[in-house]
Amino acid sequence: MLNLQPGMYAMNVNSDDGFRVHVGNPREWWTLPLVVGEFSGGRGAGGGQGDGTFFYFKVTQAGLYPFRLVWYEGGGGSSVEWSSRALDADTGHLGTATLINDAFVPASIKAYQYPLATPGSPYVKSFAPGRDRTSAASQARASNDATIRVVIEQGVATLSETGVALTVDGSAVTPTATKVGSELRVTYAPTTPWADGVHNAVLTYGDRTVSWNFRTGSPFKTPTFFIEAEDFDSNGQGLPVASQMPYMGGAYAGLSATAGTDYQRDDSAPSPLYRHGVNPRVSMDRTGDRNRGLVDIAVNFKLGWIGGGQWFNYSRDIPEGRYNVYAAISHGESNPGQLAATLQRVSGGTVSDLGVFNAPGTGGWGNNALVPLRTAPDGALVALDLGGPTTLRYAPTSGDWDFLLLVPVSEGPTQPQITGIRRNTDGTITIEWTGGGVLQAGPTVLGPWEDVAGATSPYTFTPQTGILFGRIRQ
Repeated sequence: MLNLQPGMYAMNVNSDDGFRVHVGNPREWWTLPLVVGEFSGGRGAGGGQGDGTFFYFKVTQAGLYPFRLVWYEGGGGSSVEWSSRALDADTGHLGTATLINDAFVPASIKAYQYPLATPGSPYVKSFAPGRDRTSAASQARASNDATIRVVIEQGVATLSETGVALTVDGSAVTPTATKVGSELRVTYAPTTPWADGVHNAVLTYGDRTVSWNFRTGSPFKTPTFFIEAEDFDSNGQGLPVASQMPYMGGAYAGLSATAGTDYQRDDSAPSPLYRHGVNPRVSMDRTGDRNRGLVDIAVNFKLGWIGGGQWFNYSRDIPEGRYNVYAAISHGESNPGQLAATLQRVSGGTVSDLGVFNAPGTGGWGNNALVPLRTAPDGALVALDLGGPTTLRYAPTSGDWDFLLLVPVSEGPTQPQITGIRRNTDGTITIEWTGGGVLQAGPTVLGPWEDVAGATSPYTFTPQTGILFGRIRQ
């Protein structure tokens, strides 16, 4: 915590490599932090007072403010230095650098340890829809009727249900706020469906304002349950927290697992992360695709070095319902069948097949595609009746895999969806879909999307580019 007085502040972080400084409860660093300074990338630290990254902010009330500096090292040299500058309010000129908490400079800004054992200041525990990111992995995970949901942990504060304000795309809306225990839960359901694309939400509670962008336009409903690839069973069991949505990830860090019971694969020496200590080792690496539709998770790894004969068990307590299932898989190439796996159910020692995932590679490791579970590679979508304690087994043959999404099967009128894609012997491709709708095509999973004029199911065409994405809109 920094002891700050009213006024304007100029600060600098001279880092090798990147950093982020944010204000607020440290527990909020993975949801919606109030970022005041950041550099993302690789660089060397400079030797002058003008090097590094400057950032500025204003304090209106004296007090102890929780600050957090996160710094990372990418390679080569490594250092970080955090300082403040006296700022002349009239001229804007900066004074000499003073390190934060410099014991040899009486006027330095004093820093104290944040009392994590106490409830602390209020913070956002979770929010939905998940954050949009400007990458191919940012394909929409929220449907056009998605509800905005924010859970605020009040901490030592007493927040008012009527003191919450929400704007979406610059327009004020009226959310519903309800207190449940120590939480303040805020929801807003759109009065009309969201338009396809990116939307901005700005939430104010107490003396804080946070914002994020989310993307709608998913061809399926917003997921209600998900399973992380790295969270396979430990000694024949799953953890209850992984079944409590919204799950933020990371609960299985360092947990052991038994080969032949929880998972099966040969030893994989690279990247012994997260589940370190398991034998044979499971190769995994961090990935930035954290949007699960119903939440942005805090910890995420994908499993790599995939091959035949591998499997991973996931024991969960799944809410009763009928689900379509999508696997987030990636591959460095773009050939047919490079995203491939079988989903199975394990019950009483019996393993039964539920369906298969099969799609072309994505042209980049970590560039996830959401591959639907089907009866066969070109078969119909599978609708699974699930509920209660369930053990699912993911048996991959190709492609790094990241997570499973469980999406409620739409009730009422049939929703448009692609039901089959096949390559014909003459080189043409045939696409089939149900529920009406209009076939659209685009060069990436983010579009831009254009209607395919005159296309009706089944639609056969001759591909003109190396890779093309399709979807059905209502």
